[in-house]
Amino acid sequence: MEIADQTTCLDPYFASFEESLSSRNYKPETLKNYRYLLRRFGRLLDDEAIAPSALTPDLAVELGRRLPTTPKSQIKVPNLARMFVAHLIEIGVAARPPLTPAQAARAELLSNFETYLLRQRGLSPRTIYHVLRFADRFLDHCFGANMLDLPALNVRDVVAFMEHLLSRKRPFRDKTPATHLRSFFQYLFAQGLTTTNLSLCVPRVHKPWGARLPRYLSPDEVEVVVASVRTNPRRGARDYAMLLLMARLGLRAPEVMAIQLDDID
Repeated sequence: MEIADQTTCLDPYFASFEESLSSRNYKPETLKNYRYLLRRFGRLLDDEAIAPSALTPDLAVELGRRLPTTPKSQIKVPNLARMFVAHLIEIGVAARPPLTPAQAARAELLSNFETYLLRQRGLSPRTIYHVLRFADRFLDHCFGANMLDLPALNVRDVVAFMEHLLSRKRPFRDKTPATHLRSFFQYLFAQGLTTTNLSLCVPRVHKPWGARLPRYLSPDEVEVVVASVRTNPRRGARDYAMLLLMARLGLRAPEVMAIQLDDID
């Protein structure tokens, strides 16, 4: 039997953990990788004689940091271990640590926000998980372990957090962080928890599209691009015609190239 397949003290809880993630549309390959990493974490618990019932989120992070990782690994064992301990707490295996007043206030805020996302927005469990994750990270970035002071939030806090996300070793390249933060700020403003609607301050993420005109261009900017191609001697009638179809009909370049016009004679 390979070491990776040896049973650990965490094995009895893998099935329920993976079932909870499957409901969030996690892929089987991801769950398989999680099980492999959690078995490594479980062997560390066995070596240290630590029972699953004695785990806390902070202890799980501390132990997870002892395990070696590769530089290109996208899954951080400490984060995975903390998520697994949260599941153990949910199913009653581990005890929930007492919350500080600041933690209790944040938990209540995020719980109410989750209810709003589920009942008012109708989002999927996986999407709700990611929205809450970014909301919690924003609060942690602004307030740390201190009490929340939501009315004091301002544009600088929003921009500083977005810069923090982009300055990571593996910066976010998609639009989901900005989208999730806008949902959170809209909720805070609607509930009267902030004095201004900070969702309007979240910077737009420009995602380049090589096969079509960028969607973030305004109508006036599109007209500038069309006029530039029309008057550019390096561009022919074919390029101008393709650009017109893309600009007026919203077609992608492959779709324009696939158009066949019948000869009219």
